[in-house]
Amino acid sequence: MLMYLFDSNKNKIQWNEWDGQSIPCSDGPNSVAFTRKVAAGTYYVAVEADYEAIGDITTTIDVFPCEGSPAGVSTSNPIVIGNAVGSCFNYASTKTNTICYTNNIGNASPDISYKITLASDQTLNVSTCGSEISGTAFYIEGNGLYYEQGTYNCSNPNHPTFSRNLAAGTYYISVEGKASEIGGITLQVSTGGSCRMGQTENSDNSNTTDMDIENVLSLYPNPTSGKTNLNLPGITEPVSVKINDLSGRTVINLEATSPVTEINTENLAEGMYYVSFTFQNKSVSKKLNVTK
Repeated sequence: MLMYLFDSNKNKIQWNEWDGQSIPCSDGPNSVAFTRKVAAGTYYVAVEADYEAIGDITTTIDVFPCEGSPAGVSTSNPIVIGNAVGSCFNYASTKTNTICYTNNIGNASPDISYKITLASDQTLNVSTCGSEISGTAFYIEGNGLYYEQGTYNCSNPNHPTFSRNLAAGTYYISVEGKASEIGGITLQVSTGGSCRMGQTENSDNSNTTDMDIENVLSLYPNPTSGKTNLNLPGITEPVSVKINDLSGRTVINLEATSPVTEINTENLAEGMYYVSFTFQNKSVSKKLNVTK
């Protein structure tokens, strides 16, 4: 299958997936797909079969508006994770690297850029565990240094992780998909290596306080159609987790023992559920929306 994109003057500006701008096509190796950010104007899409084959060709064109430059489009306009960050800091977010973002580094996939400023020397932990797309990559730069992801400790071996002692200063984290993949990318960032859940530290590293556990725990993606991640920052002991439907029936019962626990919800019917956490005799419930 061959597909071409032409501008208003019939100049070819992209074709098939041989120019590094393709996105994965699930219909098999004989189907093609690509994505591209273009300016306002008129464009033409032409498709044809290989060689002399004749038959039905299904063509789908999706248009996503890009109004201005979204936060995260580059390191000059990043998403700010935190300023003057001390130890026991936790951040988690899932964002889709739509074509509205630009490709500034690494693969052909659009990048999303984040910024974090460390108030003191810290162990910086970064991962893309639980991302929706099959493969991710990320890069960290700051203080005149540049790092690529270091290890692969997620359940998906194509979602990398990173942990390193870094000096105080400002760092930029750019995340993207493998090849030209576009989809939900989960970024998790934390500092410190021995924090307990519910603990945070002021940016001056002087006082440690207990946070509201409910504000520390998170579920993402939420809504979910297949899997969701429990973010339990600084966990040092098992946390009992139950998922109940609206009738109160327990449909999933597990024990979380790591800061990020992936839960498969594919066998759950569409609807609303309550996820209950029990930690140090404290119980917290959060809503989880399962879609199909």
